[in-house]
This record gives sequence, C-alpha cells and structure tokens, in this order.
Amino acid sequence: MAKRKQASSQPNMPLARPPQDDSDRFENFEDIPAEEQERLIKESGLLGQVKKIHQPQSPERTVDFADEVFNTVLYVIPLVFLYGIMDVLIHQQYGQDHSMAELFKRIVSGLPFLVILVFYTHRFQTKRLAQLALLLVAAGSGGTLIYQLNRGAWKENMQRGPPLLTLWVFAVIQMDLLPCCVSLILVYGFTRWYNLSLGVVRR
Repeated sequence: MAKRKQASSQPNMPLARPPQDDSDRFENFEDIPAEEQERLIKESGLLGQVKKIHQPQSPERTVDFADEVFNTVLYVIPLVFLYGIMDVLIHQQYGQDHSMAELFKRIVSGLPFLVILVFYTHRFQTKRLAQLALLLVAAGSGGTLIYQLNRGAWKENMQRGPPLLTLWVFAVIQMDLLPCCVSLILVYGFTRWYNLSLGVVRR
C-alpha cells in the first residue's frame, strides 16, 4: 500500500523521448543532408541576399557637363599649338614669309569647328560607330595629307597641310588601339599603292 502511495505521489514521467531540435540532431553543418541544407538555406533567405550582393552592375558613365568642357579645353589647347607649329614649319619649308596676324586669323576662324568636333567626339568616344568614324577620318586625312605633300602645289600644301595634320593626329589619339593600327595600315597601303614618299616634301 505504501509503495502505491509513493508511486502516485511522484510526478508523471514522460515515456517517450522529447523531439530534438535541428541543432541537437547535427553537431556540424556538414553532417546535415544535402536536401536539409538546401531547405534551411532557402528558408533563411541568405541565398537571395548573396545574389543581390554579387549581381554585376552595369557600369554607367555619368560625366558632368563641366567635366566635358574641361576635357575639351585640355584637347583643344595642344591641338591649336600643333596647328600653329605646323603652319610655321610649312612656311619655312617653302621659304615663305610668315605673319603671326594671319596665323591668328586662321586659328580663330577654325577654332569653333575644332571645339565642336572635340566636344562631341570625346562624349561618344567609346561608341563603336564613333570609333569607326574616327578610323575613316584618320585614314582619309592621313592619306590626303601625304598625297597633297607629294603631288600638290606649294600654295595648296601650305593651306591644307596644317589642318589635315591636326585632324589626323586628333583622330589617332581618340581611337582605341585596334582601329588606330588599322588606320595606320590603310594609310601605309595608300602610300604604297600610289608610290608616295613619306619623308620628302616636294618644293
């Protein structure tokens, strides 16, 4: 009788083992089956966050207008000096008197075209169509310059030589390496086809 009372006074003990949590069932993450790992990752939402972090963002080239004007000035100044130097040299080549006033007039008359050309070319420099246009300009101006200096009259050479050279140099420095090499190959092929000289200017 005493044993029954003692047994009844004890609290009810669970007969079944309580369920274990996921952390109790597996000591390490590597012990979890692959399907269970995939389910836990999807429920946690970490996979979506990782994709957002590593998702490549398309580079956007945002250039301020003031920066474009500044870049244009940086290109125009050396090009103007190049034009002036070539104008002086070609007058010396043909033994003609050179006037600084006439040179200044020619620079001022061609400066608006040069500024517009540099501004918009630099803005769309990375476009394939712009690179193709620069290739054609470089090949055309380079070939025309060499042909003009070899076959043209001296007055025409003095008038057309400096602007053609300036345009050629500008197109070359604006191009990527591949179209630049292609343009130079085209100019060289043009000079070979017409048997033109690259080092001697006719008087």
